[in-house]
Amino acid sequence: MVKGNIVGTQFHSEKSGIFEELCRRAEMNGLKILPALDLLEGRIVRLTKGDIRYVKFYDWAGKPIEVAERWIREGADILHIVDMSRTLGLGDNQDLILDMARGLSVQIQVGGGIRDQRTAEYLLRRGIHRIILGTMAFERPRILRRLIDDFGDDRVAVALDYQGRGGKVMVRGWKKHTDWSVSEALSFFKDFGVRFYLLTSIDRDGTMKGLDKETISRVASASREMNIIASGGISEVREISVLSKMGIYGVILGKALYEDKISLKAALAAAGGGEN
Repeated sequence: MVKGNIVGTQFHSEKSGIFEELCRRAEMNGLKILPALDLLEGRIVRLTKGDIRYVKFYDWAGKPIEVAERWIREGADILHIVDMSRTLGLGDNQDLILDMARGLSVQIQVGGGIRDQRTAEYLLRRGIHRIILGTMAFERPRILRRLIDDFGDDRVAVALDYQGRGGKVMVRGWKKHTDWSVSEALSFFKDFGVRFYLLTSIDRDGTMKGLDKETISRVASASREMNIIASGGISEVREISVLSKMGIYGVILGKALYEDKISLKAALAAAGGGEN
C-alpha cells in the first residue's frame, strides 16, 4: 500500500513469553478505564480541543503522583499520561513520568510529542508499558515497525486523532492535517503489525459533550481484531455502558473525572456491566 511518501509492507511478528502472555490475558477482562493525567510543566491540566488558550490547571487535585495513586486506590490498573509540555514544544516531563512509573504498581501508557526513535526506546526500556505514537507513526513508519519488532505489539499504539465526523487524521500536536482517513490509517497500520490504537475526536476532546459514538462504533465493527481505545468528550456513565458492548479495548477518562461528572468507581462498574 502506498500513501503519500509512505510505502507499506506486510509485518506479522508475534512476541512470546510470560510478559506478553499476561498482557494478552489482561485484554480479555472487559473494557479498560484509563484515567488521564495530562502534564504541563509538572502540573495536571486539561485542554479543550488541544488548544493551549483554553488550558485549565487542576492543582487542587494534588501533585501528579498523588493523583495517580488516588486513581489506583479507586481501582485503576492502567494510567494514561500525556506529556503536554513535549507536545507543545515547551520542554518535557520525562523525568517526572519515569519517576511515577518506577513508583506505581500499575501499567503506564505515555503519549505526547514522542517523535524520535531514541525517546521512544528510552521510555520503553525504563518502565513505560506502552507508548503512543502519532506524528512519528505517519511520518516515519519504518521506525514504528522497528519498535514493534524489538519490543512487541502490545508496547506501541498509534494515535488516530481526527477532526470532523469521518474527517482526516491530524498530527503535529493536532496542527497539521494528513491525507489519511481513520479507516485508511487502520488498514495501513494493521499491515505493520499495530494492534493498539487511540481514537480521539479532536472536536470533542475536553468538551464533555459526549463521545463520537458513530465513529467509534464504525471503527469497532471493522476492527474486531484490533484494540481500540476511545477518547474525547465523554461526560456520562451510560456512555461507558454503551462502549462496553462495542467490543473495544478501553476508554480514556479525563475532564469528566476531574470535574466530578463521573466517578472512577461508577465508570469501572459500568465497564464491567455492573450497576452504576
